[in-house]
Amino acid sequence: MNGERVLESPSLVAKAVLALGIVLLIPGCGSPGADTLNRIAGRWFSALHARDYQKLALVDATAPPERDGEAFAAWVRGIEEILQRYERERDGGTFHIDEVGYALVRAAMLGKGTFYEAVGVSGSAETPVLHLRLTFGYSEIPLHTFPRGTTVYMLGNPLGVIHPITIGRDSRRGLEVLDHIELLVLFAHGEENTVEGDLPYKVERIAWLPDSAVYHEVTWEFD
Repeated sequence: MNGERVLESPSLVAKAVLALGIVLLIPGCGSPGADTLNRIAGRWFSALHARDYQKLALVDATAPPERDGEAFAAWVRGIEEILQRYERERDGGTFHIDEVGYALVRAAMLGKGTFYEAVGVSGSAETPVLHLRLTFGYSEIPLHTFPRGTTVYMLGNPLGVIHPITIGRDSRRGLEVLDHIELLVLFAHGEENTVEGDLPYKVERIAWLPDSAVYHEVTWEFD
């Protein structure tokens, strides 16, 4: 299991938080519930990891209305470039995210191993916001069971730092890693479905809440 988990830069988070204003962890009047939004977010996470862009378009507010042709191909290329940039950057120990948050999903392993739970809903019926709490559990990963040469990526301190851990390279490593953080998933409500299967609420972008980050020190020993 690879723990490819990274966070966005605080500057982008700050912009997102300022745009939202104060987040109240209560349902907005007339907005969908946390369970509904959580299911949509889960579909978004899974489709992105699978790079299944037809499924992703059903729950992604940035997708073009046409699901073939040049506009759709350009949308796919843009996301692929973001994910490929992440893969190039991660071994360098830092990570920069895109405005929507596609690379965050990939880096934080949302929907592919990282535990997360819905803790509230805010916003309005047109622009609801789902509040998630993520738990990474890096200290519980049985690194000693991985083959020598396996690289595991872990989020560090400050936000934007990545620790690439290559099993067998160092006999002992002590690191400060991310334990918990909270995340906002911003949704947009469309006037009507574009194609069959489109959902009325789609993910518009995601953003970390940096003040919620909790870190701890861990030490691994490798034979």
